[in-house]
Amino acid sequence: MLRNYLVLACLIGSLCAKAQTSAQTPVTTAEANAAPEVDYKILGAPMPLLKIVSYRDSGTKKVAKEAGEVPKPKKKKKHGEPASSPASGHFVTSADLDNNANLFVMIFNPNCSHCEEETKMIEKNSALFKNTKLVMVANPRLANMIPNFVSNNSIPDYPFISIGPDSSDYINKVILYKMLPQINIYDHDRKLIKCFNGDMPIDSLQQYIQ
Repeated sequence: MLRNYLVLACLIGSLCAKAQTSAQTPVTTAEANAAPEVDYKILGAPMPLLKIVSYRDSGTKKVAKEAGEVPKPKKKKKHGEPASSPASGHFVTSADLDNNANLFVMIFNPNCSHCEEETKMIEKNSALFKNTKLVMVANPRLANMIPNFVSNNSIPDYPFISIGPDSSDYINKVILYKMLPQINIYDHDRKLIKCFNGDMPIDSLQQYIQ
């Protein structure tokens, strides 16, 4: 009889300990079903959603409002100053860039001399870009500086290049906080296969151009 009581006491103690442990570490349904956070900076990572307001001419067009930038108060035009053209532009998204070839995404600053030199180098070698597309994306706070960059580099002459401010938080997800420009290269499945920072010669890029 005493043995039966001892066995019963051990069983009850075990059940109480298990219940106490479960109470201390509850697992909610949301936690159980939560997907692991994706590190978009590592090789093999999928490309996050990419969306820009594209500039396709060399005028002084402003699309800051469409890019999410807070509009600034209008300044009174000085005598003889040319009027700016109205806001315009169209969105380029990941779906528009799906063409079964590698994709170059270049994070740049319109005031960055290295970014301008890299752009000019790519333009000089534009004949290599038969299928590969290049998207140049800048911080939306710099949206008003992009038209001058477009004009200085004759970007409208190169249809494989899309350029505009980030409208999908792409930069914050992939930026390495190193030297600009940062060029992320994705394969046709839009997996990250290479990342360059700073001035890159065409010899380094050419093996990824299709």
